[in-house]
Order: sequence, then structure tokens, then C-alpha cells
Amino acid sequence: MRTKVLSFKDLRERGISYSRVHIHRLVAAGKFPRPIKIGENRTAWLERELDEWLDAKIAERDAQTVGILGVTFDDRKQHGGARDMTAQERKPQTRADERARDREGAEARCRTSGRQA
Repeated sequence: MRTKVLSFKDLRERGISYSRVHIHRLVAAGKFPRPIKIGENRTAWLERELDEWLDAKIAERDAQTVGILGVTFDDRKQHGGARDMTAQERKPQTRADERARDREGAEARCRTSGRQA
């Protein structure tokens, strides 16, 4: 099996649009595959290492909790694609709704502190 190497330009074509400086920082921190020196002024990355790095990033994303509901990506797929609320859905529809929400919040704070509203 041949080992394929990728140049900086190839990284950008694969959607990894980090600057050279940022890639250097990530490599130094151990968060990005180390390049190999293929010439006096030329470096490249092994394709398989970049593929492994991308796979790890995808797995990391899928394992993270999504939104305030505490639903993981896998749970979302199992439950018919539950989604986060849009900004419009989170926003109170009218001034009266906003005042009611504020009043409910104030009453709840008073109950927990023992004061009257």
C-alpha cells in the first residue's frame, strides 16, 4: 500500500482551512498530526493520519451533549431527530408573554428566598 502525503494546499482542499501558524500551534499542543519533512523547505502530512484525526473529531462531536436538553447526537437520531429550539421559538411572542415570564421568575426567586412578591 502506498503512503499518500498531503501538502498545505491539500489540507485546505479537504476543508481544513487553518492558517499555517495555527496548525503549528496545534501540532505543538499535540492536537494535530505532525507533518513530515519531505524536502529542504517542504513539509507534508500523511493522509491516513489526517483521516484518523478527522474521524476522531467526528466521534468527539457525536459524543458531546447537544443543547440544553442533555440529548446526545445518538439520542437525537434514535428519537426521530429532535432539534434545538430556534431563536424565534425561544423569544417571547408578545410583551405580555415577556412580563408574565419575568413575573413567574420573580415569584420563584421569592419562594426560594422566603420573601413575598
